[in-house]
Amino acid sequence: MKRILIASLLFAALGVQAQTTAQPTVATKAQVQKATPEERADMITEEMVKELALTPEQTTQVEQLNKDQAAALAQLQQAGLEPEAKKARAQVLREKYDNRMKSVLTAEQYEKFVAMRKAKRDAAMQKRQQVQAAPSSK
Repeated sequence: MKRILIASLLFAALGVQAQTTAQPTVATKAQVQKATPEERADMITEEMVKELALTPEQTTQVEQLNKDQAAALAQLQQAGLEPEAKKARAQVLREKYDNRMKSVLTAEQYEKFVAMRKAKRDAAMQKRQQVQAAPSSK
C-alpha cells in the first residue's frame, strides 16, 4: 500500500519526460524509493517547472505544496492505519492538493498538469498489467 501511495503521488505530479534532453528528467523507481519525502517533492517540482513553464512565483508555491503533500503522505504511511482508512485519507489529501494546485496554476497549466498525471497513471497501469500477464519463471 505504501508503494502504491508513493507511486500515485509521483505519477500524479510528474510530467511526461522531455525527449530532447540528454539526461532523463523523470526519477527512476529506485531513486524515488530511496528518496526522502523532501527529495521526492523536489523531483516532482523540478519536473513540473520544466513541463508547465512555471513562473518563479509559481515555482515557490508549487515547491511548498509538493513538500507539504510528500510530508503528509509519509506521515500517513507511518500512522499504522487500516488499508481502507489509508486509502480514504490519501484521497482527502489528494483532493486538497488538487484544489491548492488549481489556485496556483493557470487554467491551461492545470489542464496540462491533469493530463500529465493521467498519462503517468495510465503508463503505470499498463506496466502493472504487463508484469501480471507475464508468465512466472519460478
